[in-house]
Amino acid sequence: MRRDAREWTVPEPLRALLWWPAVAFGIAIVVPDAAVWAIVVAGLVLAVAGVLASAAGRRLRRRAVASRVIDEMSDWPTAEIPPADLAA
Repeated sequence: MRRDAREWTVPEPLRALLWWPAVAFGIAIVVPDAAVWAIVVAGLVLAVAGVLASAAGRRLRRRAVASRVIDEMSDWPTAEIPPADLAA
């Protein structure tokens, strides 16, 4: 079922980057000398984590939908097909 076009959510990589200011502030407090590089690396790690979380979420949703379809199909009635007459 498609979602309405008006329903929009923030993509997972950007959602992960929403943590970046808090992480950057914590890094700057703990390690002020290496803060610049540590903040850049933290941003990259958060972006990669967001991409991986997005891919994992899509895979899990696909698997859940497929199993739900298979469960629904198991309730369908089966049809018996008579064997074909091979005498020609």
